Amino acid sequence: MPIPPEIHYVARASREHPRHGGADMVELADGSIFMLKMLIHESDLDQGAGDDAPSDLVTLRSTDSGRTWSDSTVFLQPGPDETAAYTPGLLRLQDGRILLRYEMYHKFVVNEPFSISSYACLSSDECTTFSEPVAIWSRSSNLCGSMNDLRQLSTGRIVIPTCHMEGTALQEEGEGYLAPTNTSVAGTFYSDDNGR
Repeated sequence: MPIPPEIHYVARASREHPRHGGADMVELADGSIFMLKMLIHESDLDQGAGDDAPSDLVTLRSTDSGRTWSDSTVFLQPGPDETAAYTPGLLRLQDGRILLRYEMYHKFVVNEPFSISSYACLSSDECTTFSEPVAIWSRSSNLCGSMNDLRQLSTGRIVIPTCHMEGTALQEEGEGYLAPTNTSVAGTFYSDDNGR
């Protein structure tokens, strides 16, 4: 007979933070788990917890295999010309370092061209500190990434999936999901120098 899964809440939605999500995790050398996730803030947008809402990236740690978690600590907040920190991804590299990839939304308004940058940085000390971010792409109105799918191939090449979209519009009136109006093409960025 299968063992039923254990379910443990990491965060619950509230009026102040109507959505938590976009999380990724990596196991650290001491056996603890490092989590980086999006923390969506209350806003006056029609879709208050939607992709266009303001958000930070926050960290949490678990030392008991994910049964309990530390309080969250702000890792990254948008700057003056940015609206949301988004889609974190973590990957343990073959050399032992940890790669972090994330996006920063400069402009994300439904039915208007968006502006998104993507960055990568490295940690050599088990997520205690990270290097200065390096741009994967900058202020694109067509590119957006995905979450939890960074890969390092046997050759050492790091592969980062992405999507090239032409335009944004509501998929169905009132649904609140964004979809390309013309074309959406899947692709990848890659690095042969460990994300530098």
